Amino acid sequence: QNQQLRSAVQQIRNNCENSQYELFKIAQSKGYYKPAEQADSQQIQQVKSQLQG
Repeated sequence: QNQQLRSAVQQIRNNCENSQYELFKIAQSKGYYKPAEQADSQQIQQVKSQLQG
């Protein structure tokens, strides 16, 4: 195993995730982000049955 390569890839991934979170915070502060409404139990069951199909 190449620990140095693993660490480099992990650092790249962490930087990418941090950048994505910063973009999310900017979008949220400008009102661009609108979360979906919470699903009710019937909608949840419908999706579950579709996925288990």
